[in-house]
Amino acid sequence: MRGTEAEFSWSTAALAGFGVLRREPGLLLVWSLVGLVFGLADQMLDVRAEGLRAAGYSGTWIAPITGLVRAVLATVAMAIFSAAVYRAVLWPQGEARSRMRFGADEIRLTLVWLAQWALLLPLSILAVIPSFLLSTLMPKHEALTSGLVGTISALSILVAWLFVLVRLSLAAPMALAEGRWSVRAALGMSRGHFWKILAVHLPLLLGAALAFSASNTLYGLVLGAVRADVSPAVLLHNRSLADVFSPVRLGFTIVTAALGAVAAAVLYAPAAAIYRDLGSHRSDDQAAVFD
Repeated sequence: MRGTEAEFSWSTAALAGFGVLRREPGLLLVWSLVGLVFGLADQMLDVRAEGLRAAGYSGTWIAPITGLVRAVLATVAMAIFSAAVYRAVLWPQGEARSRMRFGADEIRLTLVWLAQWALLLPLSILAVIPSFLLSTLMPKHEALTSGLVGTISALSILVAWLFVLVRLSLAAPMALAEGRWSVRAALGMSRGHFWKILAVHLPLLLGAALAFSASNTLYGLVLGAVRADVSPAVLLHNRSLADVFSPVRLGFTIVTAALGAVAAAVLYAPAAAIYRDLGSHRSDDQAAVFD
């Protein structure tokens, strides 16, 4: 049966992550601890990058390699957390302790996420071409021109990213459930559901962004109160391991890890719930993954 003939519940999908946390509250502690490990590892790499910049290596290949390692580490973390959430949604009867692990499924998801990021890069370049062409027809060296071109470019990239990410939002849970990543199949399942899928994810993304923004603001205020003699903008960067494990910074890292665990459940679960509902209507052999 074609994806346009199937349907899913908006409320069920939007609340799927909250359902996982309510059904298995112990997962929050485990996921927070794993997030803390990844957070500390990323900050240690940040210390290394700061040290390289201070030593004058910012213009060499060492600093970009450090940034690439941090990006790959973040993608691996995404794969581990998304796989755990997908398992909790697709197979809720499974053993909770075995949901989070690193194996073939997580490697596959890492490649899926990396492929999607790689797809967004040329897409972003294509999205700004119209605004670039428009800039050639407008007066040069004017603030209005620069502002208008910048705004159009940002909106073009945002629209392009939203379109691709929404249309491919079912690719990751499909890769876990079916052991394959098919762009054609993912596009087929989401066809006819773009606006509904966007309506599921957008409020959750905005809520998560507000939560992390509030956390960062609170952290900045605390830093300002503790170290009034130093700009919070400077303190936001870890300059040494002592900064990473300072009480204020470590407390912020723990809070961020807990928020990240909640955000992982809330943000990843909807795609799995949508895939489960749409996939259950499919007539091919892959529909049996839910049996």
